[in-house]
Amino acid sequence: MRLKSVFQYQFRDYKISYFMFFGILLFLEVANLVGIKLSGMEDKGIYFRNESMVVLAGFIMGANAFRENFHMLMQNNVSRKLIEAGRILNTLLSGIILAVLCRLVSLVYELAALGDSRMQARSVFAILYPSFWEQENGLEKLGVELLFWAGFVILFTMLGYFFGALYYNLGKVQKTLLSIGIPVFLLLVLPILDVYAAGGRIAKFFLGMLTLLLGGTAGNPAWSFFSTLIGAAIFGGIAVLIALRSPVQN
Repeated sequence: MRLKSVFQYQFRDYKISYFMFFGILLFLEVANLVGIKLSGMEDKGIYFRNESMVVLAGFIMGANAFRENFHMLMQNNVSRKLIEAGRILNTLLSGIILAVLCRLVSLVYELAALGDSRMQARSVFAILYPSFWEQENGLEKLGVELLFWAGFVILFTMLGYFFGALYYNLGKVQKTLLSIGIPVFLLLVLPILDVYAAGGRIAKFFLGMLTLLLGGTAGNPAWSFFSTLIGAAIFGGIAVLIALRSPVQN
């Protein structure tokens, strides 16, 4: 089986997910708009609902992609290298498609917000990079914003794929520790340590890393795109190494 066939096989599973996800996003956006119009409430918050859902969707798709495709393709005598090459190509394409779908749904909100003082369509990208947003023309802003979110989707898809590959190779006890231990540590233990032992330095460290990832104080969106791709390459590379050594499990 050639790379093209492997890519098409893996992409076939994604196509249904794209349509379903777009439908869910659009439904939630329309429901939100109807609620605002009928209730008369103001909506001036940061517009991040669709973007956060897209990034989460990328992680879930990546985490669920390993086991099923790995089993099916191995049963058809497809080499592991071809399986991983197809996965990387699908991840890159997936980031672009999900970013475009997210932008289309966000456009519905922006069009509805025109001439309505109760609604203010402020994208996270425009807030993070105000000078770029004000100086560049519409097409360039659109293109860079799509790359910005595509980079994050690719990063979190590879991160999900890494955890999926890792989880596949763990025993039952290790899987339980991973499933429970990481959320408890991140959401409970780490904040307590930060407040009572580190004096807030842990939170400042992560905020500093996030600032660096997003382009630093200069606010350069190109830096963010390359940072997310580097992160995706690191997690994707580790996931590939795990996959090349993974036994076939029933």
